[in-house]
Amino acid sequence: METKAVALARFSGDWALADDSGLEVDALNGAPGVLSARQLLDAVRRICYDLPVVGMDVVEVAPPYDHADITALLGNRVVLEALSAIARRRKDARDGTHCGALT
Repeated sequence: METKAVALARFSGDWALADDSGLEVDALNGAPGVLSARQLLDAVRRICYDLPVVGMDVVEVAPPYDHADITALLGNRVVLEALSAIARRRKDARDGTHCGALT
């Protein structure tokens, strides 16, 4: 049985790093999800640095079900990691350098 993220990637033909089950493990009664928050941040940072990412989307952050704002804060951090990795990639391309210590 494949994960929802893999099924979505196959269906759409686009990358899918995680879905809600990867971020909200409590919603699965402690069962493992697709990625942990740390793994997600590392993956986003690496992908946005190594690949020509030009856009992204964070969807389904539902404040009524996020009583401690954990998902909202993680969504914010994902965007910040992506933007900083893209900015670093552009700077390194301009300066002819490479940052190998992103994760």
